[in-house]
Amino acid sequence: MSKRLIPYFILAFFGLAWLGFWLTGDWLAGGLNKYFGQKLMTLGDGKFSDPVVFIRGRLRDFLWLSTAATGLIWIVFALGRRWATRFLKVWRWVPYSILAAVAGEVWLRAAISTGLFWMLFWNGVGETHSEVLFRLKLASLREDKAPVKMVVLGNSQARAQVDERIINRQLAGQAWMMELHFPGIRAYELLLQDDLLPQGSTQVIVTYLSEMTFYTGASSEALPYFFGWRHLPEFYNLGGHRVPWTRMMSYGLLGDTLSYFFVRDVAAQRVLGRPITQMTTAQAAEPPDLDLRARKWLAQFRTDAAVEFEKKSFSRFAERCRQKDRWLVVCAGQLNPVMGKLIPAEIRQDFSQYLRGLAAANDHVILLDESNLPAQSTSDYEDLTHVTPAAQARFSEHLAERLRKELTLHNLPSKYPPPREASVSARAESPRTSN
Repeated sequence: MSKRLIPYFILAFFGLAWLGFWLTGDWLAGGLNKYFGQKLMTLGDGKFSDPVVFIRGRLRDFLWLSTAATGLIWIVFALGRRWATRFLKVWRWVPYSILAAVAGEVWLRAAISTGLFWMLFWNGVGETHSEVLFRLKLASLREDKAPVKMVVLGNSQARAQVDERIINRQLAGQAWMMELHFPGIRAYELLLQDDLLPQGSTQVIVTYLSEMTFYTGASSEALPYFFGWRHLPEFYNLGGHRVPWTRMMSYGLLGDTLSYFFVRDVAAQRVLGRPITQMTTAQAAEPPDLDLRARKWLAQFRTDAAVEFEKKSFSRFAERCRQKDRWLVVCAGQLNPVMGKLIPAEIRQDFSQYLRGLAAANDHVILLDESNLPAQSTSDYEDLTHVTPAAQARFSEHLAERLRKELTLHNLPSKYPPPREASVSARAESPRTSN
């Protein structure tokens, strides 16, 4: 075959591949589902409702990434041959290296938005990086065909409180809930995450907030995964200039500039494993006694400019929900009473007053405070922030009933079929994984 015909052959090949996917993608995904569907539902642990849709999405990702990679490789060699003529023979590798690095950056930026890319970093149940889990769930959420989607946003407390499997069973036929927690996030990160949520069918957002969301500083280890250059104007508009600049903010800007840096943590964990990449000295030094740990954590609570920044961020998040016709369900939660009793009364009062004022000023905000939520005692907690599976089940059943009333009250669509029976029954009594 003549070298001049190779580009046309490649173009024809991928053109036919895309045509074939458009014509037979559903059929092919259905066939693969017969072999892998149940395993995917088990591994997904309730993270998506239909494995056929998930499989079809990954086939599309594969075709898209293959097309992009082939096109970029052709561009590297085409431009490299022309550029290399300007170099001595011993240095002709330089233009190819520069072009390859740029092409890799372009490909990574495209790949980051696909679920298949993040599947490459799957490390097993309980051993996979939080960013990988978040991106995979986000990809599933975008593809899900439910006319009414409910999303749980928040830190690990939100995940510990809400079991979306229970809620999806209770609300089968009305809506589908996806849990999108990210460990350690503050209120500002919720605002950043809003940019990633699919538009239109995401109609209800559920958050579980505690004093730690607002009163423990404005920077968390989760910030680099969501913060970028485009957020700087709003960051300063919210009062970010009064908040100390941290290395996590710098990491966010660097990751937004170089995708290689953005994926460094997940790549390192895939190769080295979770214990090496995520175990910090602070975590290792946590005292086992809850009272001692609570007194150590108490030093993190503050009432400074960072608190106002977090409040303004959450208020802006609520405003965004109104602009996008979303209902915002705010669960004003708590910490383990061992921790709760140590938090200064003025902080607890300020937290309550802020959320009540927010709900009073916004009709689309539904506030569930402690009087509207199941009571939780010290025995309901595994540590200072996370409840036991039994407490989680009680909370989720209560929340499901409340959400059912809100869905009916606001006349949201009720056209969504129940989850597949095989997958629901297989997980009905299984303990929840750490994903």
